Amino acid sequence: MQRNNDHSFRGKVAADAKKQNEQQRQEQEQHRQQQSRWQKKPYHFPYRKDIHVTEFRRLPSIELLPLSQADASVYPVLCCESKYERPPQISQENIARKCGRSVPTVRKGIKKLETRIFTGDSNVPVVQVIPYTVNTVHLYKYRVEFITDGMSPYFEPKQMYFFYTSVIKSGAWGAVQKNRSHVVYLALRSLARPHPELYYDREGIQIGDFSPDMDDEDRKSNFFHRYWDVYRGTNAALATMAHVTQPFLASVLDDLRSVGLVEWYEGYLLVYRQPAWMLRDQEPPPRVRRYLETIAEKV
Repeated sequence: MQRNNDHSFRGKVAADAKKQNEQQRQEQEQHRQQQSRWQKKPYHFPYRKDIHVTEFRRLPSIELLPLSQADASVYPVLCCESKYERPPQISQENIARKCGRSVPTVRKGIKKLETRIFTGDSNVPVVQVIPYTVNTVHLYKYRVEFITDGMSPYFEPKQMYFFYTSVIKSGAWGAVQKNRSHVVYLALRSLARPHPELYYDREGIQIGDFSPDMDDEDRKSNFFHRYWDVYRGTNAALATMAHVTQPFLASVLDDLRSVGLVEWYEGYLLVYRQPAWMLRDQEPPPRVRRYLETIAEKV
């Protein structure tokens, strides 16, 4: 009688364990399928009111991290997707939507970033691709290197710049049409500097040393939230850094102007830290509006 009871008990335990394992397997499979659907879901650009204008990533200057064409398009997208310690999960199709490039160009950019080294004293690549498979669907995570809060004290201000996520989420990054526009913009952001006198003349706002009547807190706030910096270098220097021929540079700058990322004022080239039309509460320019409409139609 005791043996029968023991046998029955062991059988019940085994059945319960099997049932529990099957339930866990089903839950894991459901999670994988949801993750696959989430990653493959086409990206929808957010409504303007839902774009955070204070969110940014610190990117190394183009002098520290030389970029060319495809990799310059992809790198900011991956950085903005990254949640610092958590590798971003995003399809190459959605990267393409965000940067306005084809999927083959995105793949080429990722390959280049895998060969770039983040800093001179490190062998860590800028991007490490982590492949995994869900139900025969090949997916990827990306470990992306950029300047985090803890790392920033070890870099000089001129060695980094703030790249605001609104540049991508607004559609401006994807709406540019020239192949070199992305790398030229990153080069401009690396080289442009504040110009307090010109800023006051254009915006009527005092920043930096050109604000003697303001307290330190207001001065710092105005400086931190400034709309633009000024590139005062030569076209030759910019063309060399961005690997663009000088005759082609004019059309690239016009391309960036058409999406609100640069502007000519009193002979100075203003380099916007975020799209100008967003900062000034204006409607998107035609180029951006058409791009957003085209992407929406493809979804």
